[in-house]
Formats: sequence, structure tokens, C-alpha cells
Amino acid sequence: MKNHLLMLFVGLAVFLIGIAWFYLETINFDIDKNLTNNFEMQQEVLEYEISDDETFRITNFNTNKNMKLYIDNSLSNEVRIVVVYPDIMRVKSKYYTIDERDLVRINIENELIMDFNTLNDLYDLGIISLKNETLYNYSLLKYSEVRVFVNENYKENIEFVNNYGKAYNPVE
Repeated sequence: MKNHLLMLFVGLAVFLIGIAWFYLETINFDIDKNLTNNFEMQQEVLEYEISDDETFRITNFNTNKNMKLYIDNSLSNEVRIVVVYPDIMRVKSKYYTIDERDLVRINIENELIMDFNTLNDLYDLGIISLKNETLYNYSLLKYSEVRVFVNENYKENIEFVNNYGKAYNPVE
């Protein structure tokens, strides 16, 4: 029993030393908001009409990660959603309405395509990150970048949902 506890303690110590060493090696890395150039970024544009009494609740895989609201006064009564994602992902949008509250829900769902080319691209991302000493925006591999464009008159009609499921207006 004493031998097992000693091995457990040694294993835990080696694990903690490894974590500390990794932290010290990566503490001075630069941070980039994009991915490396080996990922080709694609774009999908979704457009919907909006009225004064409608509220659009938009989520990115049920969160608000990588989402931004932009005011574009060249749009009249429409919401334009631009989804930017790497070529190793599939993007689906689910659009449905809840009539009693005039609520329109749009959820952007992402799926990583797992094949040999994807694994090769992820390996290259890791190697390039270490060579360039840069931490890239790895969340773009799970949550695509969602840009919501709306006229200033309808900015109060847009809601995002945070990680806890609470809806909020991104303008406030």
C-alpha cells in the first residue's frame, strides 16, 4: 500500500511540474484573433426581414461566442447575418418563430468534418502555433464567427444568449 501511495505522489508531482513547465513556455506567446493561413475561411450570408414588433434571438451553437452586432444603416428592414467559418466545418442555421411573443430564434450550428485532411490541418495548426509562438483563436474551430448587421432603428430588436441561457441586447 505504501508503494502505491508513493507512486501516486510521484505521478502527481510529475503532472504538476509538466503543467508549470507548459505555462512557463507559453506565457510569452502572442495572441491572434484569427486562425492560421492554412485554413481557408468561407462565408455564408443569411438575410431575414424584421418588423417593429419582432425580436430576433440569435445564438452561436447556443452561446454568444464569436458574435458581434454591427449597425448598418444601408439596410432598411432586414437583418443580415454573416457567418465566417473555416473550410473544415459545416454550418447549419435553424430558424423558427414563437408566435405568441413575436420571437424569432436563429441558432447557428457548427460541425467539424473529421477526416484525414482535417487532422492534418489541425496538426499543422499546432506546429505553426509553436513555431510562431502564437496562440490563435482556437474557438473558431467550434464556434464560427457570426456578424449580425441591422439598421439602427432595429438594434433594440436583436438579442444574443449568453452561456447561462439568459437573453440580452448586445447594444446595452
